[in-house]
Amino acid sequence: MHGPSSPNPPGSTPQAPAGPWREWSVGDRVVVRRRRDLPPDAPAGEPRHTDVLGHVVEIDGDGVTLRTRHGDVVHVPADVIALGKRVPPPPAPRTRRHREDDRPDP
Repeated sequence: MHGPSSPNPPGSTPQAPAGPWREWSVGDRVVVRRRRDLPPDAPAGEPRHTDVLGHVVEIDGDGVTLRTRHGDVVHVPADVIALGKRVPPPPAPRTRRHREDDRPDP
């Protein structure tokens, strides 16, 4: 008897790591939590992860590429993705309303 099957049986082609981005489509709005490569002497309390929020531009075996709301294009390699999920559209901009009692006296 053999142990649990490995993701890459002998003689097979290695598979890229499974991840949530494989189910996304170009145009989806997503957030990706990625591991940061911190040096051993990083200050205590330095965040180990950072989030990227944006719309999917490209998905491939190497990871996912997003366009942020500022227009930056960010590629997140598959091997640093810790978590990811689709997120709803941003809320609509709020308009300012002026009430009569908020106006200064003449």
